[in-house]
Amino acid sequence: MQSRKLMFALGSGLLLTAAGAVSADTATGSADLQAQVAALQAKVNQLEGKQSDTWLDQRRADEVKALVKEVLADADTRASLLESGATAGHNGKHFFLASDDGNFLLNIYGQVQVRYVFNNRDNNDETSGDPAFDENEAGFSVRRAKIGFSGHIVSPQWFYDVRLAVSESNNDARLEKAVIGYEAMDNLKLWAGEDKAPFLREELISSSKQLSVERSLVNELFTTGYTQGVGAVWTSDMFKVSGMLNDGARAGEKGGAETFSTQEEELLDENGDPVLDDAGNPIVTRSERPVDKYFDGDATDFAISTRADVKVMGDWDSWDDFQSWNGQETSLIIGGAIHYEVGESGDNFLQGKVLEYTVDASFKMGGFGVYVAGVGAHFMADDTAVNDGDTDIYGIVAQASYLFNDKIEPFVRYEWLDVSDLNPEGAPLDDHLNLLTLGANYYFAKHNAKLQLDVVYAFNGLSAETLPGVNLSGMGLAYDAPGEDGQIAVRAQFQLLF
Repeated sequence: MQSRKLMFALGSGLLLTAAGAVSADTATGSADLQAQVAALQAKVNQLEGKQSDTWLDQRRADEVKALVKEVLADADTRASLLESGATAGHNGKHFFLASDDGNFLLNIYGQVQVRYVFNNRDNNDETSGDPAFDENEAGFSVRRAKIGFSGHIVSPQWFYDVRLAVSESNNDARLEKAVIGYEAMDNLKLWAGEDKAPFLREELISSSKQLSVERSLVNELFTTGYTQGVGAVWTSDMFKVSGMLNDGARAGEKGGAETFSTQEEELLDENGDPVLDDAGNPIVTRSERPVDKYFDGDATDFAISTRADVKVMGDWDSWDDFQSWNGQETSLIIGGAIHYEVGESGDNFLQGKVLEYTVDASFKMGGFGVYVAGVGAHFMADDTAVNDGDTDIYGIVAQASYLFNDKIEPFVRYEWLDVSDLNPEGAPLDDHLNLLTLGANYYFAKHNAKLQLDVVYAFNGLSAETLPGVNLSGMGLAYDAPGEDGQIAVRAQFQLLF
C-alpha cells in the first residue's frame, strides 16, 4: 500500500515536471513563431512594394508604346497623302516643298527693306515769298515687304510665280505679280498674267539687287512697270529676246476707283470756236474716269514691248544684277528695247500714241562694274486730242562700282534728263535735270543680307509738271518750290531676303 502511494506521488511529479517543460517549450516556440511571422510580413510588404513599382513601370511603358504607335500611324497617314513622299528644306535661295519625283515644287520667298531718309530742300516759294513746306524731312519706313510663291506643277514645264507686296504708304497688301506659263522648249518660255514689260533693264533687275538704295530717277520717269498681257522669252547661248502684248505702261499698277484718268476738253461755242476767259485764254473743262485693271478700265487700245540682249562675253547670270562678284567671269552684255502703245479710243486726253526706246550696256570684271543706259520717249497726239503736238523727252544714266572681297562696294551714279517739252510755257522750271548719287554697300551675305547708304544731290528743281507719274517720296525725294533747286537726300537701308 505504501509502495503504491509512493509510486503515485512519483508519477504525479513526473507529469507535472513534463507539463512544465512542455509549457516552457510552448512559450518559447510561440515567441519564435511571432518573430518568424513578423519577418515574413516584412518580406511580403517588400515584395508588394516591388510589385507596385514594376506595375507602374509597365504602365509607363505601355503608354509610351501607345504614343509611338499613334505617331507612326499619323506619319503613315501623312505619307499616304503623297504617293511617293515629299522633300522640304532650303536650297540656298528659298525655302521649298517638293514631291519626291520632282514634278511638283513650291518655293517660298520674301523681301524686307527697312529704310531711313533725311531730305533737305529750300522752302521759299519765289512767286509768293512765303514758306511752302518744312525744308527738313526725316523718318523711317518699310520701303518693301513682299512674299511670293513660285515653282511648277505636274512637270517642270508648267511654271507659276505669284507675289504679294505691302504698300509703303498704308500697309495695304496687293497683287504685284501673277504669272503662269509653259516651257515649250529648253530655250523658249510662254507665259501669261501680270508682270513687268520687257523694256528698261534697270527696272527688270529686282529691287533687291540694285546698286543704289533706289532705282534712278531716269528709270522712274520712263519705266513701263507692271502690266497685264501675254509674253514669250527665247534664250540661246548668245542672245535673249523677250516680247509682250500688253495693256500699256503701268496698267498693272492701277489702284481701281481711287485712280482716275483726267480728260480735258476746250469749251466751244455754237460756231465751234473756243470760249475765252477774261484774260483771253481758252476755257478748259475737266472730267475724270476711273482707271483700273478691268479689260475696259485701262488707258490703251493695245501695247507691245520687245527687248533683245546680246551676251558678248561671260554668262547670263551676270545679267541679273550690277555687282561684280569674286570668281565671276568677265562679262559684257548689250541690250535694247522698244515699247509702243496706242491710247484709248474716245478719250480726249488719252488719245495718241507713245513710242519709247532704250539702249544699254553693262561690263563686269574682277570686282569692277559699269552700267550705262540711254532712253527716250516720243508722244504723238491725235488731231482730236486736247494736247495736240508731239512731245519728246530723253534721259541718260551711268554708274560704276568696285567690290572689295564681296563685302564693301563704293559706287557713283550720274543722271541727266531733258524734259523741256514737258515744261508749261513761261513756268519757272528747269529744262534739264542733273542728279548725282554717291554711296556704298556692305554685304553680310550678298543680297540676302546687306546694308546700303547713299547720298543723292539734285542740281535742278524737281516738279510735278516735268516728272509726271513719278513717286518721288518712294525715292526719298520731294517736289521743290518753284524756282528752287539743290535738293539733297541721305538714305540708309537694310535688306533681308528669304
